[in-house]
Amino acid sequence: MATGCATGVRGGVNAASRLRAFAAMAALALLLTASPSLAGEPPAAGEVPAATSPEPGVPSANLDLPAATGPEGTPGTPTGQLVPAAGAAPADAPATVAQPAAPAESPAPAEPPASPATAAEAAPGSAAAAGTDTGLSSQLGQLFKTDKLTIDGYWWLHYNKVSSFALDGDGHKDGLGQSLDHRLRVRPRILLSKNVDVYANLDVLAGQVWGDTSTAAADEQLSPRDRKGFTSRSAMRELYLEWRSVAGVLRVGQVASQWGMGLVANDGEDRADNFDDTWNGDRTERVQFTFRPATWWKDPDEWGKHLTLSIAGDLVFRDDHASLVDGDRAWQVVGAAWWDGPVTSGWDTFTGLYVAWRHQTYDDGDRLEAAVVDLYTKHVVPLGKAGARLVLQGEGVMTTGRTDVVTSSRIPDGMDLMQWGMAFRAGVDVPSSGVFPSLEVGVANGDKDTGDATGRSFTFDPDYQVGMILFRQVLGRMSAWAVERMRNPQDYGKNEVPHGYEQALTNGAVTNAVYVYPRLRWSPMKGLDIRLAFLWARALADVTDPYVSAVEAAGYPQYGYRKGQPSTDLGWEIDGSIAYRSPNFWGPFNVALGAQFGWCKPGAAFDDAKGDSLGGIWEARVGAELAF
Repeated sequence: MATGCATGVRGGVNAASRLRAFAAMAALALLLTASPSLAGEPPAAGEVPAATSPEPGVPSANLDLPAATGPEGTPGTPTGQLVPAAGAAPADAPATVAQPAAPAESPAPAEPPASPATAAEAAPGSAAAAGTDTGLSSQLGQLFKTDKLTIDGYWWLHYNKVSSFALDGDGHKDGLGQSLDHRLRVRPRILLSKNVDVYANLDVLAGQVWGDTSTAAADEQLSPRDRKGFTSRSAMRELYLEWRSVAGVLRVGQVASQWGMGLVANDGEDRADNFDDTWNGDRTERVQFTFRPATWWKDPDEWGKHLTLSIAGDLVFRDDHASLVDGDRAWQVVGAAWWDGPVTSGWDTFTGLYVAWRHQTYDDGDRLEAAVVDLYTKHVVPLGKAGARLVLQGEGVMTTGRTDVVTSSRIPDGMDLMQWGMAFRAGVDVPSSGVFPSLEVGVANGDKDTGDATGRSFTFDPDYQVGMILFRQVLGRMSAWAVERMRNPQDYGKNEVPHGYEQALTNGAVTNAVYVYPRLRWSPMKGLDIRLAFLWARALADVTDPYVSAVEAAGYPQYGYRKGQPSTDLGWEIDGSIAYRSPNFWGPFNVALGAQFGWCKPGAAFDDAKGDSLGGIWEARVGAELAF
């Protein structure tokens, strides 16, 4: 859910909590694989187990809106991410959800969209297509003497280099230039019985292993680069139990939440055409029930069979506004209704409405109450007889509420929230040519007076990525530098330090902007993926630095980040990537190599006091991945 006022949490998950989570998961896995009485009966021949997609169907009420998934990825091919992660969600796939089982006497509902991993395994020439199981799950089953355990995952190593640039009018820099990151993500599923299983999603090893660090706003950022560590970003992302019955699907446990394109609720999984790594994701302790009302009757009509309802109650573990470990308490009630099925022959649609209410008390006593309404739709329309298809999707969000997380002499009692944002995407998939063009247009509302009694600025979820440099590097690092300087009250002289100054952080998310983002993907041969992207962005309200404005203008937004005149010209960038994924070897394993490069020309919003521009900024990334 978007509140627009807070995009940072006040601290991180400590190492002790991570170790306890890993120990609990390991103990549960050993218990379930060693005890036949708990494992239950294996699925019947030909039965399809529950999809391993971590998306729960009902998102968490994330309070600021992020960037969207890529538009034209295709399961079973490299995704165009730095090193395309195996199982990365294809950008043009409909949102997957927990699907309830149908009564035996009624027609079964349409199967949920196949997860990318499933699609890849069933590709021509694969073991799945041949009807044999030579994958890691089979090997583990032999090792643990059980067929109740399935597992997939990947390990990647990414090197990143970005050119140096000034973060303020005095030429200061944060020292970040290059880094080497890695991540080992494992996703096991334990089948307890025919209709009950346990799913987990673990970043067992993850962190920055080499490179530059900075303490700028480290306590406020979601993913600071303040230290190096082989496990500094290890985390238990998900651990939940799923029970499928005639009535519906019940999920209980910690889940990563995703809805639609991911503007509000974003699970932080790797997306098909991201130009950066995702490290966050909305994680909640959840009880959720999903069902299709029509299947409760013997003869449901054709329209009713495609209608699904879901309701959930959440205690937020961690998202871009709250950290349970650090003392924040965020409770949510979330509901969604969607229709998923064919409109006419060949024309498929997914259209749904998501609503959520959130009550949060921060660790320092500040409060937040907000409600969000999120409409998402997607249409896949065939074009001719050559297999081409038009893919259209869009998401629009409205958030209202009240918070006292930001106060000042002008607003001593806090502010009301009235925010909105949206994104639309259109793409053409022509498999015969290997060319996939797409165009995305998005808007995140701005606020011309951030000190008045209404907060209007809307922020996409930080894991919704748009471009490579402008939002994630330039605005993300400049806002962090401003927050770092605001931490020192003596710098303000007679002017006050506003309560909630850390909310000026963007964490690299899209906020106060309208953008146009065309992309082109070309797959000239199997396994090879080449992508180009162009981004143009303009702010809806003048881009201002809260630190400079507070020091020199008593809190009124009158200066840019480099002491230049306020402007709405954000700038533009061009990005490209090339990646290759090998065929499988040794059963389930395959490797991928990739490289990315981007160049950004910041606009007048980042000029200095003399009117001089910031100059071009480039970023390069290379990486390798082993997937299984």
